[in-house]
Amino acid sequence: AASSALQEMAVNYLEDEDNVLGDFLVIDDTEPFFEWEIEFSEGLESAMTTQLADLEDEVFNIFGTDFTFVDSTITSGSANKPLTLSFMAGDVSDTLREGETKTYTIDGVDYEVTAVFISDPSTGSTGSEAKFAVNGELTDGLTDGQTDTLSGGLQIGVRDLLVNSREGVVEFFLGANKIEFKDSVTT
Repeated sequence: AASSALQEMAVNYLEDEDNVLGDFLVIDDTEPFFEWEIEFSEGLESAMTTQLADLEDEVFNIFGTDFTFVDSTITSGSANKPLTLSFMAGDVSDTLREGETKTYTIDGVDYEVTAVFISDPSTGSTGSEAKFAVNGELTDGLTDGQTDTLSGGLQIGVRDLLVNSREGVVEFFLGANKIEFKDSVTT
C-alpha cells in the first residue's frame, strides 16, 4: 500500500533537456506517481521468519509473464517489518554444475555460459554464491535472487543454489527480468 497520496500529473508544453519544445508528461521522480495492485487468486500465505520459504519456486503470472518467486527479505527487530518479495523470469532458464558450459541462443545471438565457481557456505564463506562467465565476461558473485548486467545489457540471475561438500549446482535465468515488491507488514 502506498504510504502517501499519488502526485497529480499534467501534460505541459515546455522545453526538455535537449532543447526540444513539445508536450511532455511531467513527473516528479521523488514522489510516487503510479500504484499497482496484484491479487493472488488463492491468497499469498507463508510462514514468516526471516524469509517466506513456503513460496520458493512458486510461479506467478505478472503482466502476462510467468515469474518465479526467488527470494524474500523480512527485516526483524520492530513491530513494522519491511518486506521485500523478489520474482524473476528470463529468456532462458537452466541448471549448470560447477565448471559446466552450455551455449544458449537469444534473439539470434549465442551466449556461452560457464558456471565458473559455486561456493559452499560450510567452507567458511558467508553463504552460497555463483560466478558465471558469459562469452568470456565474468559476473559478480550472485546469491539467490540476485542479478548482474553484462556489458551488452543482458542480465543473468540466480534462481537457486544447491551446494553440498562434493559439488554445486546453480539454477539461473539468462536474459533475466527481476521484479521486486516492497511493502510494510505489521505483526
